[in-house]
Amino acid sequence: MKKTAIYLGLAISAMILILAACSDKSANNAKTEGDYNDPAFLQAKSFADYYVDTTFSATQIAMGYRNFDGTGPLSVAGDSLNIVYNPDLCWWMIYISSDTTGFHLLVTDSVKFVDVLSACQQFPDSVTTDQIDYYAYMEVALDDTLSSFDISGYQRANISGFQTDQIVINGTSATQMGMTINLTTYDIAYSASVTDLTFLTADVVADTAVYPLSGGMEINMAMAVVSVQGGASYNWYLVITFGTTGYHAYAESGDNYWEWDEPYGG
Repeated sequence: MKKTAIYLGLAISAMILILAACSDKSANNAKTEGDYNDPAFLQAKSFADYYVDTTFSATQIAMGYRNFDGTGPLSVAGDSLNIVYNPDLCWWMIYISSDTTGFHLLVTDSVKFVDVLSACQQFPDSVTTDQIDYYAYMEVALDDTLSSFDISGYQRANISGFQTDQIVINGTSATQMGMTINLTTYDIAYSASVTDLTFLTADVVADTAVYPLSGGMEINMAMAVVSVQGGASYNWYLVITFGTTGYHAYAESGDNYWEWDEPYGG
């Protein structure tokens, strides 16, 4: 599934960031502008840029439920799919699971539709539905003789304004990951918040390449690695500010900070 790829991609990017970041620590207590050729920064920048792209992908998945007809999202061969509607709470619950030797996947999407009068709806429509409340949870586990990988996380979003010129998204997400590769253990935790991420409704409805007009995102990451050579930990704080043609990013770790601008689609 596309959502599975999003989570796994974030995990791989975060693991690469650990390998780079743990190799470089500053003893200077004053925050100064960091070296833009520092491998730790380059990996942090790569992660931030990738996280922005996956946030757009996850947003597209959530907004795609505006066409939901009760049959559920696409699943891959071997998945089990269960769709339940709770009329008392007005929430759809969609469960997808897959279990094979050495692999476990569970995905749940919960969706609620609200009209322009703030009344809930069982099914959305293009005329009256103005808001989607969305909650997603995923857990993935891989295990073989040389490595193991576990990840769990959630995404929560309120998407409003389908009957206006602009759609606004506010939400939070968090992920916990643990990996063991060749006797080295990695623990990664990150959380993020999205504030007033604003899109043109016409772009969303047309299913074109959708980029925001404005909004912001904050990301916190805590990472630790333990190997036969010892252990290390590292923290990153990222702030993304969206504009009409691209976004401005600020990254902070240890005693250093970095800033850069990135165009959409770059």
